[in-house]
Amino acid sequence: MKFNLSEISGLIQSRRTITPEHYTNRRVHKEQIEKMLQNAVWAPNHKLTQPWRFHVYLEEGMDILRENLPLLMLEDQPVKRERITSRLNRTSAVIVVCMEASENAALHEEEYAVACAIQNIMLTATAYGIGSFWATPGFIRTEKFNQTLNLPSQQRCLGIVYLGYVEGEWPTNHRKPLEYVTEWNSEKK
Repeated sequence: MKFNLSEISGLIQSRRTITPEHYTNRRVHKEQIEKMLQNAVWAPNHKLTQPWRFHVYLEEGMDILRENLPLLMLEDQPVKRERITSRLNRTSAVIVVCMEASENAALHEEEYAVACAIQNIMLTATAYGIGSFWATPGFIRTEKFNQTLNLPSQQRCLGIVYLGYVEGEWPTNHRKPLEYVTEWNSEKK
């Protein structure tokens, strides 16, 4: 076997969505994020379009998000505004993940590729013992969001990935057994 399948399976099965409410104030380092992004760009992508674009916010760069993202929430959403403010205050690093469409692939194929890149980010974060949370608030699909973060107009945000070290024990979870989600087709009918 080329790689240790037990370790790879353990990593995949340990990955959790962990919201910033469960992060400590320990900082995520730039070198760790670089490794996450190096792994992200190895995600499968149709015709090698590599549609992902990453905008990393850490240290003082987080202030840009803290000052602006809560303002993008609708005024009649005070609970959501408070939640995003709290999450940004508990997070030491954020990756805004965008897609830049190409002429060589269908839009949905590039969205899938970016989703795979985000999974690679989250798996690498898990390997470091860093929690991750992929958020997709409605405002990320607005022109105002792109303008606020000074994102190129040809980019479309597919998510905000929060990163942070986890308080206490790493959470556990379960999945449905395969027989509930799998149909085997190995014989002619």
